[in-house]
Amino acid sequence: MSESSSATGSPAAIHRILVPTDLSAFSEQVLDYALELARPLGASIRLFHSAVQPDYEVPYLVSPGMRGAASAMIAKAAEVSEHIRSELEAICQRKYIFGVSIEYSMIDGRPAESIVEAARELRADLIVMGSRSRPGVRHLLLGSVAEKVLRTAPCPVLIVHPRAEATA
Repeated sequence: MSESSSATGSPAAIHRILVPTDLSAFSEQVLDYALELARPLGASIRLFHSAVQPDYEVPYLVSPGMRGAASAMIAKAAEVSEHIRSELEAICQRKYIFGVSIEYSMIDGRPAESIVEAARELRADLIVMGSRSRPGVRHLLLGSVAEKVLRTAPCPVLIVHPRAEATA
């Protein structure tokens, strides 16, 4: 063992795993993968959700005629946020059967940047996230959250692809 790894602990030690989710069925598969990985390591999981929320104050401030619409959008955003929080809590309760410590957090923000920031704040040892590869031009135009996280993450990133369905 080198001096640097003995002084700081094993570079392969994984104690905190960040698992971004968009609450899709595929994200749940990614979480299951992370839980199976975490269990023998004794690692904990932080389930993380991030989404960009529109700035509802802009129409409210710009046009008096938009005040009713802006108020309705603000109320809807709060309702959606509470629904997401409830979903994250339910997932954590359901997945606790794996015997792995699991908690969640959520913020408003651009997903790739928010994931990297959450990994820094958590001092994550690993990010386990899904990627649905987009072909060609769609990938160039839309980019990839996973690719952006891979380039800027403060820790290793494990990308999980959707399982191919077995054909008969």
